[in-house]
Parts: sequence; C-alpha cells; structure tokens
Amino acid sequence: MSTTLPSFDVTDPSARVHSVRTQYPEGLLGVPGRGLRLSWRAEAGTPQLSFQVRWSGDAEGMSEPVASDDPIGVLAPGGDVAPGSERRYAVRIATRDGWSDWSDEAVVEAAIDPAELTARPIGAASRVDDPVTLLRTAFDLPATPVRARLRATFWGVGDIRINGEDVLGEHLSPGWTAYDDRIVLGTWDVTSALTAGENVLGTLLGDGWYRGRLGWEDEVEHYGAAIAALVQLDVECADGTHVRVASGPEWQRSTGATRFASLYDGVDIDMAADPTGWDRPGFDASEWEPALEIPVDTSVVEPRITSGVRTVGEWPVEVQQRGEHAVLDLGQNIAGWLRLTVRGRAGDRVVVRHAEVLEIDGTLHTAALRTARASDTYVLAHDGESVLEPHFTFHGFQYADVTGAEVVEATAVAISSADRPRSSFECADPRLGLLHSNVAWSQRDNFVSLPTDCPQRDERLGWTGDAQAFAPTASTLFDVESFWMSWLRDVELDQDEDGAVAAVVPNILTRDEFPADGGAHSVMGRAGWADAATIVPWAVYESYGSEEVLVRQLDSMRRHVDSLERRAGERGLLPTEFQFGDWLDPDAPGDQPWKAKVSSDYVANAFFSRSARLLADAERLVGDPARATAADRIADRVARDTW
Repeated sequence: MSTTLPSFDVTDPSARVHSVRTQYPEGLLGVPGRGLRLSWRAEAGTPQLSFQVRWSGDAEGMSEPVASDDPIGVLAPGGDVAPGSERRYAVRIATRDGWSDWSDEAVVEAAIDPAELTARPIGAASRVDDPVTLLRTAFDLPATPVRARLRATFWGVGDIRINGEDVLGEHLSPGWTAYDDRIVLGTWDVTSALTAGENVLGTLLGDGWYRGRLGWEDEVEHYGAAIAALVQLDVECADGTHVRVASGPEWQRSTGATRFASLYDGVDIDMAADPTGWDRPGFDASEWEPALEIPVDTSVVEPRITSGVRTVGEWPVEVQQRGEHAVLDLGQNIAGWLRLTVRGRAGDRVVVRHAEVLEIDGTLHTAALRTARASDTYVLAHDGESVLEPHFTFHGFQYADVTGAEVVEATAVAISSADRPRSSFECADPRLGLLHSNVAWSQRDNFVSLPTDCPQRDERLGWTGDAQAFAPTASTLFDVESFWMSWLRDVELDQDEDGAVAAVVPNILTRDEFPADGGAHSVMGRAGWADAATIVPWAVYESYGSEEVLVRQLDSMRRHVDSLERRAGERGLLPTEFQFGDWLDPDAPGDQPWKAKVSSDYVANAFFSRSARLLADAERLVGDPARATAADRIADRVARDTW
C-alpha cells in the first residue's frame, strides 16, 4: 500500500470512523489497563492508508500517523491506563483523498490493583447446602454522591444490593473460573443507587461452583469448604469528601428466605423467613451476628476481562391447568428460570419442576436429568398473591410443572453470557430460520459463564471437545471474543506440568476417573478435547481478526503440542490408549460412545497433526519463525505416517 499521506489540512468528506472500541465489552468497567487494543469501523470512498489516535483522561497525547490499513486489534498508544482511572480514545484515518474527522471517543476505565483493596473476605460459619448467607452494613454519606464504584468478588456466588436495589445487573457473579489460580474482580458504577444520609449495602452469598455439587459423582467443595465475599465501595461526594465502605468483621451476618440453593438442584425458599427490609435503611439488625473473616487466598484475585451472566430474554408463558398441576410450555428451551405470581395461603408449599421434554402422557421427562433435582420449592408467607423467583441456580428447560398454589402469571427468564448478537439470518424457508434460531439459543443456553455441554443435568461442565467443535459458529453468531479469551486463560491454567490439556475447563476431574472399558482413565490430553488449546484460539483469530488471542495463548499452544510430541516418542505417533475418539458415532454402543467405527488412533493423530499446523500458523504471525518451521515438520510427519 502507498505510504504517501495527504496533508492534515486536506479532508476526505466521504471518510467516517465509528464504533471505536477496545477488546473488552462496551461498558465493562475495571478492565486491565495494560495492553489495550483498539478496533474501529471506517466508511470511505477509498481505502484506509493510515490512522492516528488521540487520547485524553488520565493522560493526554496524539500518536504520529501510522501507515496501515488495519482497523482491528491495534495496540493503543499512550502507555498503561492508571489504576482506577479513565481514558478516552478517538481515531481518524487518512485515505488518498484526505483525512476523516475524529471519531466519537471510546471510554475505558481501568481496574484498581486488587492487592490495594482494603476490604477483607467475610462470610459465616456455614457448610455446603446451608442457607444463603446475608451480609450487611450501614453507612452515612455527608453529601450527594457524584461518583461511586463498587468492586466485588466472591468465593462462591454472590449478589449485592444497595438500599434495596440490585446493583450488579447480572447473575451468578463472579462466574466459574479456575478458582485455585484465578477469581475475577468486577467493578460497577453504583452512583445512582446512593443518597446523602444513611445507606445500606447488603450482600447475598451462596455455594455456586466454588463449594456446591458439581459433576456426576456428587462431589462438593472442589475449591474449598468456606465461601466468602470481598466487597469495597468507594464514593466521591459533592462536598469533596471521599467515603470508603469495605467488607470486614464489623459487618453483620444472618440468613434469610433462601434455605438451600444449588446449581443442579434448585432452591428451597421459605418466604416467612425473609427479614423484610434487611438491605434498606431503618432495619433493626441488633440480633445479627458479626461477620467472620474468611481465610482465603486473595492473591488470585484479578480484574475480569469479560461480562457476567445476564438476562437475555423475558416473555410471558401461558398457563394450562391439568387437575392440580399447572403446566407451562415456554415454546423453546432456555437456561434460566420462571418468575411466577401465585395465589395461595400462608404455609402453602409451591413446587416448580423443570424438564426439556415431555413423556408421551404429557408428564415431565426427568430421567435425562440424572440426579439433578431441577426443582424450586417455595413456602408462602401470607395469604393472597406472592411473586416467586429463585436465585443462585438455573435450569435447562422448556416445560415446567407447578403444584401447591394457583398460578396467576408466569414469565420465562433466560440468562446467558452470549448477550451481544453479531449476525442474523433470514430466508424464505421458515424451517431454516427455525434451525438458525435453535442453534443461537443452544449457544445462549450453553454459554452460562463458560462453554458447557448441557444446561440441565448433573454435569454442565466446560468440555473442551464441545468448545473446539463449536467455536467458529459461536464466534459468528455472537460477540464472544472476550468470553473465549477469559475461558482460554483457564485452559492454560489447568494444563498440567507436562502441558496436557484437561477435558473439562475449569477442571474438576483431577483424578483418573473417566469410566471406560472396565477401568478409570485420565481425561488429560485426550485428542479432540485437549486440542481446544490450538483450535479455539485460531477460530477466535479467524473470526475477529485480532492477533491478541494468539499472543495470549501462544505459550499454551506450544506446551500442548510439546506434550503430544513427548507422548509420541521415537515412533512419532501417539500411542494406542483410551481416547474419546469419534464420540457419539450413531453405530457405537449406547453405553460406550467412544467405540466408534473409525480408529481412535487415527482420530488422535489427525488432531495431533492439526494442532501442530495451527501452532505453526500462529508462530508465523506472532511468534518465532524457526518454531513455525519445526511445527510444520511435525504436522507433515504425523500426517504422512497416519494417512
């Protein structure tokens, strides 16, 4: 391309730059201030020849023009954004006809260093399946708040309310990561929830993925026996004062209406046990006990790089009465729950059961749930109408069965981390439109904090084989670049010392515990699953165009291919051993889906060759040319010897 640029006083009226953004979701506060990248869209009569970036906020400056036609993943000039500070970026481009005007600004707010938090992790002396813990503190603001930032994370799952208002706008925070090595810190603007005078900050804390039941072996406490909340609120007031509210043993604790909350099993809520107004000023908490400081490792806390789980859809559901049962059909599968208005009497027990399909007789088919109870139970506190809604759980379902009270109104609530559609599809054949919709909703349902295999039974794990197979499609349907980069960080953290990649990420299958052929087998380094370490980064790069994912994951990709090469040994091919193989071959035995027609050795070495080739491609782009040549040789050798 030409590097002859027009003079700055020559403008191109056809050129316009818009949609300037960083690699992080728009509006996400508290992102890492280092390594920011900018992308933008440009409209012009002739191609972009150059660009220039201007920045302001915690620092000010303007870059020299950069001769490049690339508008994707450009490293932002100006250095790191100061912790807790804001920076604004604008971009203009040059074409052969002149310069565009400056774009609207993209605004970034950097995270503070988690090590600088004065808050301490707090909780209660609770055990698995105990009631949800309530934590509260009251504080005064001397004047109207003008800027307030809430920073929080949980060892468990949590929610936060200020003066009775749910301020996070998301569910199951902080999501599921490789907790032993990484727990993400969220930042929220809560200025509008505060007022001069007395305020109350309340926190709900449950087991979630950290301590609750996970996997088909009914195991609990995968990451620890104690759950905790780490909460810090920093407020700037109109009179110039600064107020900090930080979690510590001076907070108070109790329990409330939610007596049990499990991701798999649902909730038990006794509405009469709700301490009404506990999260608002004026509540009498004199009988509450002091919070306990919980000894957890705060060094693993780091800023999050992707958004949380959000509500992605709500719609009314028609209620059909069948005897004492109210039957609800949502019209499609979702990951989420029902919000019900029921009419009953104090003490009535309302049970809401969920399933994806029905039996021939119209009852719920629950066998596929295996041991997951997938039921929400409520005990009504008063006569008349009550609104019922669970938290710290979700269900994969289309149908529900409600007993115990009259259902007056029902609303489906769908949740997902895939909340920003990137594409759409329309055609004359409604069947194809429905197929596309089903695929998109399958992604929403299986992108609840991580890419899972299913949203309904006692599993819901981050199977890496499912992730690599679906990554190109997922990245086309939704803007999930930051979602993948967050999950891929856990892929790398969960690699073992030899570089082998886990079959589920985050990895809770830490022993040789996959039952097959009369034995128990390791799930580390299994072909087609472990190769997510190379396939997913490449799919993300191809879909979004930024090299950042390859830069981030290059070492992980290298370690994976190196581990395969060591296992291949002098023979040069992977040995015969248990593999998932061509999983779910229709001709395989129903109870042995790994026994496909095609040789597992063939499948394993095909993936070996593919991973080596993708590593070579990544090395050429962002790594070492000599390593690229070496990886190509491995790919060629394995392909030749296998095929």
